[in-house]
Amino acid sequence: MSKHTGKKPEDSFEKGEGTDYEVGYGKPPKHGQFKPGNKHGKGRKKGSKGIKTIVNEAFGMQVKGSLGGKPTKLSKTEAGMHQLATRFSQGDPKATDKAIPLLERYGPQDDPDGPSVERIEANLNAMEAYFALRRQVDSFEGEGDDD
Repeated sequence: MSKHTGKKPEDSFEKGEGTDYEVGYGKPPKHGQFKPGNKHGKGRKKGSKGIKTIVNEAFGMQVKGSLGGKPTKLSKTEAGMHQLATRFSQGDPKATDKAIPLLERYGPQDDPDGPSVERIEANLNAMEAYFALRRQVDSFEGEGDDD
């Protein structure tokens, strides 16, 4: 139980005590602040890391790898993007689903007005042909499983 001193917060304010302290959002009155030694008012310990810092350190960590057969050091993010690009170029459908939005957003922008209608149609025709071939391969592989 807390002790009641008989003093009201308004009493100290009327006497001119603590008038140099501005009360507002994130600045509670002095009488309402945590007292020293209160376990609930400690906050985060010095040196502890927030989730943003942890994520940035984890993905920015340098790892050894090779690009074009040459050993090099790159961040985990860079290594992951290179792996995604490799799997995309090999025709992996899951990698394709992830790589296309990245390319559209961050890839080189040849024409600020966007690609021409002919180029879009050519790309769509190539993709349709690829997926049709992929469906044929998948159905052919599925027929042999009944043995």
